[in-house]
Amino acid sequence: MRRLLLALVLVSVAPRGALALWEALDPSYVASTCPVVVTGEIVEITEGAVEAGGRLLEVARIKVAEVRKNLLDDVDVKPGALIDARMQSRKGGLRTGDLRYPVGTKAMWMLYLDADGAFYINRRPEQCQRDEGKAKEIQLDRVVRTVVKGRSRPFTRAEWIAAENARLRREAEEAAARKKEWELTEDSIKQGIRALYDDNVLQPDRLPTLLDLPSGVRSSLVNRSGRELGISHDDWITIHCFLAKKEPIENHRVRSLPLKIGGSERLRKLLLESVTDPSSRMRLFACQALFASEEKDPEIVAAVVKLLDDDIREVRMTAVRALGRLGDRSHVGPILALYRQREITEGEAWVFAETLARLGETEVPLECFRKAMTSENWNIRRFAAESLWHIDKDRAVIAAMAALPGELRQTIGNLREHRIADQVLLTLVGLLTDRTGQKHGRDIMAWLTWWQGAANHYGRTDARFDADEVRKLQAEYRELLARPPQ
Repeated sequence: MRRLLLALVLVSVAPRGALALWEALDPSYVASTCPVVVTGEIVEITEGAVEAGGRLLEVARIKVAEVRKNLLDDVDVKPGALIDARMQSRKGGLRTGDLRYPVGTKAMWMLYLDADGAFYINRRPEQCQRDEGKAKEIQLDRVVRTVVKGRSRPFTRAEWIAAENARLRREAEEAAARKKEWELTEDSIKQGIRALYDDNVLQPDRLPTLLDLPSGVRSSLVNRSGRELGISHDDWITIHCFLAKKEPIENHRVRSLPLKIGGSERLRKLLLESVTDPSSRMRLFACQALFASEEKDPEIVAAVVKLLDDDIREVRMTAVRALGRLGDRSHVGPILALYRQREITEGEAWVFAETLARLGETEVPLECFRKAMTSENWNIRRFAAESLWHIDKDRAVIAAMAALPGELRQTIGNLREHRIADQVLLTLVGLLTDRTGQKHGRDIMAWLTWWQGAANHYGRTDARFDADEVRKLQAEYRELLARPPQ
C-alpha cells in the first residue's frame, strides 16, 4: 500500500457505518480492491433506498460509457448498460465529504463489491476520479489478493467476496504479528538498557552486552532518542559512540552517528574519527553531520578537505557542499581543481554552483547554474536556482532572466505530467523581485517584456524572445495552475 498524502481526513467507511480516520491512498491501490471500474454518469438516484448498519443509503444508477475493468464473470456490464452502486444518503444518515454524488456526475468509478454482494462508491473518495487525465494514469490491472482455484480472473461475485475476506483476515493476522514483534523488541530494548546500569549509573564496561542483542533489536535501538530510552543525553552519547565504533553491522553503525555535533566534544571527536573510517557510508554521513553543524572549526575544515580526494563520488560531492557551508575561502583552489578534473554531471553541477557561490566565486557557479538548469530533475534545478542568491546582484539577474523561458517550459511539463509544483520558477521570480524591485509575479511574459527595456542597464544588448511562444506557454501555465490538486 503506497500512501501519498499525510493529511488525515474524516471519511465514512461504508457500508459498515463506522466513522474512521483515513490517510489518502494511491488510487491504483484502491482500484486493485475493486473488481469493476467504469467511466460513466449518474443518471438517477433513489434516495433512502437501502438500510445498512442502522442508516439509510442511496442507490446511484450509473450509465456506463466505457468498461475499464471487469473481473466478474457473472456481472454483465457494457457500454450503455446501467449499474447500481450505493452511497451516502441525505436522509437520516452520516454525510461526509464528497461521498454522495449528485445526478449528472461524470467520472471514472471504482465499484467496490462488499460482502452483501452490492457495489459501493462511498467506501473511499478515490473511487470517484473526475479528472480524465489523472484517471488514465491509474493502474487498473493490479489485483492484490489470493487467486481463486489457481486463477486470478475472472471471478464470480461469491469468489471475489471470499477472496476479499481472506485478504482482510490475512492483513489482520500480519498486523497482529507486527504488533507482537514490536512489543518483543520494546521489551528487549528496555532489558538491554537496564542491564547497563547499577543504581541508575551507567557502567561503561557493560556496553559490549548490547552486541548480544538480536540485530533487529539493535537496529531499533539506534533510532531511539535518550528520552525514548529513558536515559540522560550524556548516557545516550556514550552508547552511540560505542555502537558507532563497535557495531558489526554497517547500517547500524551509520545510524549510530549523530545528525549534528550539538555542542558535544565527544560527538565532535566521533565525527572527526568517522570521516577516516574504512566504510564510505560512515565517511559520507559523518561529513554530512559536520557540515550540518556549521561549526567553522579549522580542524573540522581540514578533515573535510581531505575528503575531496575520496575514492567515492558521493563522499567527494558531500565534502564540496560541506566546504561551502563551512565558509573557508582558502579551499576554493582544491574545489576548482576537483571541478576541472572531468566533465561534471547535472547532479554535480548544482553542488559546485552552491559551494563556489557561497565562497565568493562567480564565473564557475554561473557556468554550473546554466548546466544544472537543463536537468529534467526539478530538485536539481531548484538547488541551482537557489545558488543565485549568493551571486553578485546584477550577474544573478542576468542569469535568472536567461533561464526564465526554459524553466517555464520545464515547469509546464512537470505540472502536466507529474503535478509537481512550480517551485523552481517561483525561486527565480522571487530572486528577480528582490534584486530588481519589479513585481510581475508569475507573469513570465511581463518579466521578459520588462527585460527588453532594462537589459541595457545590466550590460546586455540581446533581450529578444519569441513572444508568440511565451504567450502560449503562459496561457497553458495559468490553466495548469487553475486545476484543482489531486
